[in-house]
Amino acid sequence: MRIKLTLERAITFLGYGLATAAAISTALIKGLSAGVNNQVLYLLPALRLIDGQLLKNDWYLNAGPDPHPLFRLIGAPLLALDESGWALGIANVATIVALFGSLYLILRTLLPRLQALAALPLVLAALIAFGEGSIAQSYLYSRFLQPSSFGALGLLLAALFFLRGQWLKAGLAAAIGGALHINYLVLLGPVFGIAHLVLREPRLLRRATATLLPMTIVLLCFVPTLLSATGEGTDAGRELLFRMRAPHHYHLQRFVERFVPFVAWSIIGLAALLSIGRNRRLVSFLLGLLAVIWIPSLAIAVTNDARLTALFVWRLAPFVEVLCMALLAAAVVAQLFRPDRVVGPSANALFAYLVGSCALILYYATRNKNDPLQYLLLLGGLIIVGVLGRLFFARVAPAFSIYRIDAARSRLWSLIALMVCCALWLAAASRVSLKDERVRSSLLRGAPDHLTALYLWVRQHTPKDAVFVIPPNLENFRFHARRAVVVDWKGAPMIPRLLPEWHRRMVDVIGAPVSNEATGNRGYARMTDQQLRMLAERYGATHAILPLGSSPLRQPSAAQRTLKRIDGFAVFKIADGAASKAAPRARTQAPSLSSPPSSQPSATK
Repeated sequence: MRIKLTLERAITFLGYGLATAAAISTALIKGLSAGVNNQVLYLLPALRLIDGQLLKNDWYLNAGPDPHPLFRLIGAPLLALDESGWALGIANVATIVALFGSLYLILRTLLPRLQALAALPLVLAALIAFGEGSIAQSYLYSRFLQPSSFGALGLLLAALFFLRGQWLKAGLAAAIGGALHINYLVLLGPVFGIAHLVLREPRLLRRATATLLPMTIVLLCFVPTLLSATGEGTDAGRELLFRMRAPHHYHLQRFVERFVPFVAWSIIGLAALLSIGRNRRLVSFLLGLLAVIWIPSLAIAVTNDARLTALFVWRLAPFVEVLCMALLAAAVVAQLFRPDRVVGPSANALFAYLVGSCALILYYATRNKNDPLQYLLLLGGLIIVGVLGRLFFARVAPAFSIYRIDAARSRLWSLIALMVCCALWLAAASRVSLKDERVRSSLLRGAPDHLTALYLWVRQHTPKDAVFVIPPNLENFRFHARRAVVVDWKGAPMIPRLLPEWHRRMVDVIGAPVSNEATGNRGYARMTDQQLRMLAERYGATHAILPLGSSPLRQPSAAQRTLKRIDGFAVFKIADGAASKAAPRARTQAPSLSSPPSSQPSATK
């Protein structure tokens, strides 16, 4: 008995080791970056918290309230600990591993321990093969630490506590995650409200209050921030946000085809629920997610309502998909581990599997993406093995008086099944090119982009209160050079009423109508010396980053005003003392997408 117990423990420990290794490896593959993309904006308040003299003349930071005020309290210590970004990258990997741990615990509510450990690598393999993204370029996690990282972790922990019936803990998890990213807080209130309504358990008012009260208290703290998003210029700002700055997030026609795999995974999740047995709490939570996604989406498709669009309900889509992936993995593993005990999928479940799988195959095959197809092929092989095993024990075994797997064979079978599931994860992970990931990871690459020398020179040789005119596509400049800029494409406020001012600045910097990032970059190459002086007078600009060969660099005084030529750019001094001027605040009336550059300085409020 002692030997059997030791063998069982050894297999369990092996399962923990393999699942943990898969989780950490997947997080390293997907999440080891810092100082890139959205993070260069989210960390700006943290920089100011570390050094109050930095970016004090930056319009983006001064224009309105910080939409993620608590994130600075996380970013500042990590930046102070390691300015190179490794602390941020490791923190992001740890957050993703915690998210995977939440997925394991959710699987644990559906399966025994060892089966849940085997199912996790299948889910991770699916995330590698299909990606972590979903509708409207929403995502489960990202390559870098940002406020949504904690919102996503809070959502999955809240789902876990909901499945366990720990209503207050579910509300606290959602409230804490939502405090870091308010969009999650706004969306999860209706999700849990609907989930409690459809859940057939007693004491509706008590359990709903326990979940929703912590979220409501935190949401009330953000009422001033939410109110600041409204006011004069809001409609024009939303138009700019939806049509010009971020159509990939808000313009439904741009990403409507991405609903195909979303629906396919929803159907597969339904089939898995039919196979492993209905879990009322999980069904209720999924219904809450689906209702909050589909009802506004259909209303937007019909009415094109800007207020509904601004809610960005598609942020919840990756969580529906990953929960359906988990359900599919649970169904496969339950069949694979004990084919003699598990009831096979019904005809309805098999039909749903077939429909969902065919939709995924057609979607990815038409886009020449092979990794999802290979995953489905391998997973289909596991399903066939499980079905054949069930048929063996149902039809063949009785003829030989074999009705079940005894204890010793059960452990051996479990070990084989565990290794097979981990092998599928390894097959998916091996498809990831290490060279490609080194290119993707800014930390392994050693620099956010090819302009590191430029950023370093600006930090070391220009005043902290300098204000730069830069090409709109230099999105990393503000963070890595630690200097204020007049405007750039990335630094568009998410508060709609402030976007008209951002657009006006873009038009003034480009000197021509701007409708997208490409036209802005082409227009900047035609910068003139007169335009630079106008920007100095209007926005307090003191320096400019100009492409070599620009018109101002050919002026007679250019030699004295050109401070440095580096990385294909010139650091150009516009004027002295201009940074001390107060930059204009946001105008309430925005130019249209095709308006010409303004000819008169705007009056400040």
